[in-house]
Amino acid sequence: MNRLYVLLLVSISFFVATTSTAFAGKVEDIQTKLNQSRQQTMAMLSETDKTVLDMRYEEALASSKEVDASLQSALADLSLQAQHASFEEFKQVWDSFKTTRDQEIVPLLMAGKQEQARALAQKVQLDRFKRMNVLLNEARSK
Repeated sequence: MNRLYVLLLVSISFFVATTSTAFAGKVEDIQTKLNQSRQQTMAMLSETDKTVLDMRYEEALASSKEVDASLQSALADLSLQAQHASFEEFKQVWDSFKTTRDQEIVPLLMAGKQEQARALAQKVQLDRFKRMNVLLNEARSK
């Protein structure tokens, strides 16, 4: 009986450790890619060279695709059901963030209107960026 109890405890401990490690990895991955995307967009704000702007935008898009893939994986992971609401709200804010970047900020930058682009990035986008980080922290604490 003692061996069975020990085996059960070891199995439960392993499950909890691997589940929380997998979860922490998914949130960290989303957060890392989110930060990369934001940094690349912010770096665009001081650029006037269209070649450099294009390069940075491609880098931001690549990071965005990685955020999308990691987020989709987290939403599909049945072991993360407790975090589902945080991930869903994150997705809504993230979609707005990408839309503003792609349809407003980047066109403004390409048109040479850095100040208008900077105003969007430092106000509306900053609030969204902060909200996404709050949601990831909430998901991490559940």
